[in-house]
This record gives sequence, C-alpha cells and structure tokens, in this order.
Amino acid sequence: MKEILVTLLIWISQNSVFEIPDPNEYPLPTLTFMSQNELHHMATNSTLNEDTFFMIRASYFPETNTIYLPHDTDIDTLHFESMLLHELVHHVQNINGISYLCNGHVEKDAYTLEIEYLLQKGVKDPYEMMGLHPLTLIFITQCRGDVFK
Repeated sequence: MKEILVTLLIWISQNSVFEIPDPNEYPLPTLTFMSQNELHHMATNSTLNEDTFFMIRASYFPETNTIYLPHDTDIDTLHFESMLLHELVHHVQNINGISYLCNGHVEKDAYTLEIEYLLQKGVKDPYEMMGLHPLTLIFITQCRGDVFK
C-alpha cells in the first residue's frame, strides 16, 4: 500500500501548489477500513439513512493521521485511487499546516485534484465515478455552515 500512497503523493506534488519535498520520506497516514455506516457516523456524527444528503466516501482524521475507507472498497480500482488521492490531499493540507476559511474550501482543493486525476486517467465523467452531482460539489465547497463535523 505504501507504493500507491507515495505514487499519489508524487502526483499531488506535480499537479498542485502543495510542496512535498521527498514523497518517499513524507509521513504517511494509516489506512483503516470500516463499514459505510460507521464511516458516515464517524465523519458526520449522524446516521446514514434514506434522507442522507451526502454519503461520505472516505474520511481523513488529522488527530490520528488516519484515512478511513469503506471495508467493501475494491482497492484494485481507479475509484479507490481517486478516493485515496482525495484524502491524501487533506493529509498534505494538514501536514503543511495550511489553513482555510472554512471546511468547504478544504474540500474544494481535494475535489479539484481528484477530478483532474480522473480526467488524466481518461475518465470521461469524473462526477459519475465519484457518485457526485456537480451542483452538490458546488454546495459542499462553499463556506456555508459546516456540512461535516
């Protein structure tokens, strides 16, 4: 797993303003797999149900330096790589002490890079692969009360 983390960190450093001096020596987060319900509750402090506006695909917790992912995620897919890249962006933001006006702006960088990654990999509709409507993305990347914890 270390190899994919380092590969994605290199991609982030080459495709963003984030500086990662030596991706092979960069502190790597721990990956933990759990049920989708547990993940959603951990990230939002709410229960996943039919009224859920936005399902959490993965989550990074800087306090524990851990990326949480659904246990049923197929790790040999581009979808997994894109989710991992998204959470690694949050890891890089944290390690570098980058501050943002609100959580929405933190997400904006991560989604922008994830979409770029998918486009570079030949995905015609990154939104579909991410299971995200473009208008939802606009909503969650704005400063308007925290959607997350």
